[in-house]
Amino acid sequence: MMLYSYYLKHANTEFEWGPFDDSYETFLVNLKENPNDRCLQYYSENPITYKTNNYGFRSPDDIAEGFDGNLYLGCSHTYGLGHYWENTWVSLLNEKIGGKCLNLGVPGTGIGTGARILNKIKGLVKPKNIFCHYIHPYRYEYWDWVGKNWRTISPAFKNKSFDHHAPVPKEMLMYLAEEEYMRAYYRSNFALVKDIARQLNAKLHSVPLVTQQAIKRDDRYVINNDTPLPHKSRDLQHHNIMWHRNLADRFFKAYTDNEPIDEFPAEPNVEYFKNNKPVSSPSKNLL
Repeated sequence: MMLYSYYLKHANTEFEWGPFDDSYETFLVNLKENPNDRCLQYYSENPITYKTNNYGFRSPDDIAEGFDGNLYLGCSHTYGLGHYWENTWVSLLNEKIGGKCLNLGVPGTGIGTGARILNKIKGLVKPKNIFCHYIHPYRYEYWDWVGKNWRTISPAFKNKSFDHHAPVPKEMLMYLAEEEYMRAYYRSNFALVKDIARQLNAKLHSVPLVTQQAIKRDDRYVINNDTPLPHKSRDLQHHNIMWHRNLADRFFKAYTDNEPIDEFPAEPNVEYFKNNKPVSSPSKNLL
């Protein structure tokens, strides 16, 4: 079962520094630029420990025959990059619902990755619930026929340091920035997730995207002097713990009230792509 070579190399292990933004080098830079940041000081004294399952996912439960708990699909926010496990929306929601927890969040990916992985393991698992949340619709997965690995490409990726084997023409990236194609790609993959959930007799849940800025207008999720540390992500890039709490609460409401599925996470930021030229370097799926 081909998932990701990096994942398989890091199966059943523990490590302190995550992929992408949550690296030791990034932390040192952030600490140097923000020496008085209380959250960074807290992380310096209390490191994060990433623990992986039998296939290398950051999940308390393994991919195993007969798994009958809650299954989660998403990107780095679902992985919980830069946060203690107990502060992630997956952990918070699973505590509310109860049962086993299989977290299949993969940093730097989109809906295509989740649909493919779920399709690969559908013969093994029998989840009661599937929670799906991808906030970056302009991410596309492709098979690198040279490097022999799955990778993600996006016209929004700006980091040119990612090495890649299979060449991706600039014209292709510009094509992927088209809103119509993005919607078709997202909806087709989400349709696959829905169909697999039907096959497995699992309840699928998906909620609308709410930005971190919008959450600040809700008094229940305001960060103040009494908010326990650390409320920021360690990389200072990913959403804070209030975003995770809000998402867990919204998914729990959708779960308890049997709300209808939201089939598209958010309206795309078309202006972003008008004002930012795509780059030709795709993101490398490290996980």
